[in-house]
Amino acid sequence: MKKNSLFVISALSVLCLASCQDYSQPIRIDNKNFEVTLPGFVKEEDLAEDAVLEYANRFRNFYIVVFQLKDSSTKDSLWMKATQRITKTLIEHKIDTIHRGSDQIITTIKGKFKDEKEPIFYTQKLIYRQGNRLLITVWTRGQERYKKYETEIESIISSFKPKL
Repeated sequence: MKKNSLFVISALSVLCLASCQDYSQPIRIDNKNFEVTLPGFVKEEDLAEDAVLEYANRFRNFYIVVFQLKDSSTKDSLWMKATQRITKTLIEHKIDTIHRGSDQIITTIKGKFKDEKEPIFYTQKLIYRQGNRLLITVWTRGQERYKKYETEIESIISSFKPKL
């Protein structure tokens, strides 16, 4: 009986400590190839085999991945591959280019999976620099959730910068 009580108390203590995380404090990532600032409510997760950075909050249905692209294709070709990676599993989608510059492309993709009621919203930023090709993708599901996190998504995308 004492062992069960001790286990329950220990488990509750761990849950309490985990729930005391300060979600208001942003997470600053300073990688050798890039920097990005993420909202405090995400944590490291396993999301994509080839990603160099993976964060999520599954409860909030909010996901972030960064890829270091080794492909030496053109900027447009890399953008096409990244976009097809997302859209190939969607039964319908709409792509909007928010920004197209000499060294980057920022895109939003709204789509739907088969048998899913809620749409999914992706925002991706491809940075194309000699020797440093990077892609960040942030996504969430549902129109209401997307509207709720739109400011955070824009902040993540704008903070994502390559290191020279």
